[in-house]
Amino acid sequence: MGFFAKLAAHATNKMAHPAIISERLSLTYGELFDCVKKTALNLDAAGFGPSEVVGICIEDEVDHVIISLALLATGASIITLPGTMPRNCEPVWPTGFR
Repeated sequence: MGFFAKLAAHATNKMAHPAIISERLSLTYGELFDCVKKTALNLDAAGFGPSEVVGICIEDEVDHVIISLALLATGASIITLPGTMPRNCEPVWPTGFR
């Protein structure tokens, strides 16, 4: 059973149970799964998948969890970048990265 199928099964069994609780918002496992599924579909439509390496730099913990799980669902590899990167910093990526 793959990652996304395990997440779906867990969300089905624990639909109303809290999955994420933060100062900004709380999500149940059902809500988390819906967010991850929608984000994964959008990422897949944009061409992200198993051959992609994606760098993410997101300061918000909830958004970081959702994007990370969605990228895992697409099969993409994730590199977490430091959240302290200067705002005016433009990353330079090797060929094939985006």
